[in-house]
Amino acid sequence: MQKAKLGSKEFQDLLSLSKNMKFFVGFKIEQLEILMPQLQIFAYEPGEYVCKQGDQGDAFYIIYDGRVSIYVKPGFFSKTRKVTELAPGEVFGEMALLDQSRRTASVQADTPLKLFVLEQGYFEAVYKWNPLFYDKIRDLADRRRKENSAALI
Repeated sequence: MQKAKLGSKEFQDLLSLSKNMKFFVGFKIEQLEILMPQLQIFAYEPGEYVCKQGDQGDAFYIIYDGRVSIYVKPGFFSKTRKVTELAPGEVFGEMALLDQSRRTASVQADTPLKLFVLEQGYFEAVYKWNPLFYDKIRDLADRRRKENSAALI
């Protein structure tokens, strides 16, 4: 993992990306402006883990460039299973931050990867300032819990 520089080009790219993201539908530009200054960019090499199942949740991620695979190991004696892949404009990491819990899945870079990262302290501040952000995060987390449960049956 390497921290990359976040400049005006990246902000413009996120604005453009957000227009096509289901997650940001309904957000006003003012609401996005609250979020953007809190973001950082991190880069990962293929095969590198962004986070591992069981880690303490410490960030929310928006895929800027590249692809990731999501893996879950449902039990101690179970095999790890790939549950989905995510691409630019998709988000992950919300469940552990909402619940103050451990990560429910491992996320691995499939390609060279750049992520917009919102760390936990900023995540909490942004959703307190922006109720729509909190509602979207909660809905996404609920949907993902159901999807993950269904994928493991």
